[in-house]
Amino acid sequence: MRQRALVAAAIGIIAGAVAIAQVPPQTKPLPPPGSRDVAPTAAAPAGTGAIAGTLIAFDTGKPVRRAQISINGGDVRISKSATTDERGNFSFTALPAGDFTLTATKGGFLSATYGQQKPGTGQAGTPIHLNAAQRVEKLSFQIQRGGVITGVITDEFGDAAFGTPVRAMRYSWRTGERTLQVAGSGTADDRGVYRIPALPPGDYVVSAIPREGQDAMGERMMRVEEMAMVASRSGSAAMMEEAKMMMAGMGAPGDAPDPTSGYAPVYFPGTVQASSASTFTLGAGEERAAVDLQLQLVPLVTVTGNVFSTQQAGPASIQLIDRSQPNGVNARSARTAPDGTFTIRGVTPGAYTLIARATARDGAPPTPFNVDGSREVMIEMKLEAKLGAGGAGATQLWGLFDVVVDGRSRPNVSVPLQPGMTVSGSVKFEGGTPPSPQQLARVLLTLAPVGAVGEVSMPSGVNLDAEGRFTIRGVFPGMYRVVPSSGVPPAYSIKSAVFNGRDSLDFPVEVKPSEDQSGGVVTFAASAAAEVSGSLLDTAGAAAPGYTIVIFAADQRFWTPNSRRIQTTRPSTEGRFGFRNLPAGDYRIVAVTDIEQGQWYDQALLRQLVGASTPITLSEGDRKTQDLRIR
Repeated sequence: MRQRALVAAAIGIIAGAVAIAQVPPQTKPLPPPGSRDVAPTAAAPAGTGAIAGTLIAFDTGKPVRRAQISINGGDVRISKSATTDERGNFSFTALPAGDFTLTATKGGFLSATYGQQKPGTGQAGTPIHLNAAQRVEKLSFQIQRGGVITGVITDEFGDAAFGTPVRAMRYSWRTGERTLQVAGSGTADDRGVYRIPALPPGDYVVSAIPREGQDAMGERMMRVEEMAMVASRSGSAAMMEEAKMMMAGMGAPGDAPDPTSGYAPVYFPGTVQASSASTFTLGAGEERAAVDLQLQLVPLVTVTGNVFSTQQAGPASIQLIDRSQPNGVNARSARTAPDGTFTIRGVTPGAYTLIARATARDGAPPTPFNVDGSREVMIEMKLEAKLGAGGAGATQLWGLFDVVVDGRSRPNVSVPLQPGMTVSGSVKFEGGTPPSPQQLARVLLTLAPVGAVGEVSMPSGVNLDAEGRFTIRGVFPGMYRVVPSSGVPPAYSIKSAVFNGRDSLDFPVEVKPSEDQSGGVVTFAASAAAEVSGSLLDTAGAAAPGYTIVIFAADQRFWTPNSRRIQTTRPSTEGRFGFRNLPAGDYRIVAVTDIEQGQWYDQALLRQLVGASTPITLSEGDRKTQDLRIR
């Protein structure tokens, strides 16, 4: 398979076997249970260190003027910014000791982090270590110009397709899978010419998304919902009123005529199927021209239907997802009318999944329905009802329906809504001083989705009650981890979240339709997490900062997306590195010269890294020092 071939080619990133340095691993003694490091109460003295250097363009070697430079870090955390002068110079003074991250941004260039091997990809850079009163000067910091994709968009007659949006989608790693993500966009001008700048190097697919193929009503509706969500979270009554006024001014879903033909999203070099699109590699700072596309006229149909429930609910939001396209491409949206009906126009042939969401208020009388599922009672369109996720007296409703559009018939579907499921349980604390009821009430638990969760939003987190119990409502089908998001007492860290005899932190819990998950036990322990620190050295014993260090579980069962047993870090300029919050177990540790963001979750790559890695075993609460040396 193509993906496996790419992984095999990526094995060239392995720098070579990494061996344990001649010093044996050291384990620091644990502090007493429940204790923690306490910062000195006296004010920290002003820093006297400095970092200065010159920002230069990678391709020309010339200084980059008027760029923004930011620095973050230090033992006493600081954040500063500066602008490069006419010679590209920058300087930061009064810095405390510690490790610092240096970043640079400028229009037309990729955002860069000092020591980063692939700018613009989100990859980590090299922390700059600064001792007390140390001055690091004459630092050479490079920034890379972004790549460019340009071409011409024409219609079926060869005329310029003015105003057509174009997307450049880049293959990148996401939760262990190599998927297409939008990296940039542009719009065709009066000549049909588009230009997408500031693109990082990588493998790309280009697509034109004709405006005639988009549902303008649905797009406006989604913007109103986003505005209302912000208003609800911020408590802005004025913004909520504005959202209501925009809703009232949109008109009924049936106001516009139905189109009979239109343009489908088209992929370079000229296909409407994403699976048949050509992929090309864009080099660092490269300009790729003649990526031309011609729009294709296809039949369009209107999808209609109604959404119904046994509970009184507010208006439902509708998403129509094209299953053959990358995430977010050719996705359509709408909102139900007060009678529960909806209309989505201009749908191109294909296989779709329709997702409906709504909010019902607990205790409200049931809404009666006819046999065909249409409402008999008009429901007032209150945006607040839609925004009640996770709140008291609110029940989240959901529905899924597969729709096939053949370009000839007009689908009409009925989507029954059902309540979201619940995930519930209790917490316990091991070691240390038990938290008070006030501390318990501050612990916020939430669900972290693993993989796709039906393209639907997640319920907000919930706090524990006075007895340490929790219930998360309105959960949609999918795979989840139960994790704390805030409020954990400082002496504790999460140890496990067990449902049905399996730890969801390692093996996600599956929430199925109409099946609640109850009886979970989330355990927090004092000093449960382990730490590993050390230095990466070359054969001469000098620091080797130009590597990425990967630590991963020896047991392949734990090689799951976003696994807590897989971490990466970059050593500082002095070669020092560290990992925190690791569960007890057997691990492998290895240094590589290059690795893409998120690629460390790929199982095929991890299997290749095993042979070049060094084993290390961590017990609960270990603080080990493990130096590594490049052979």
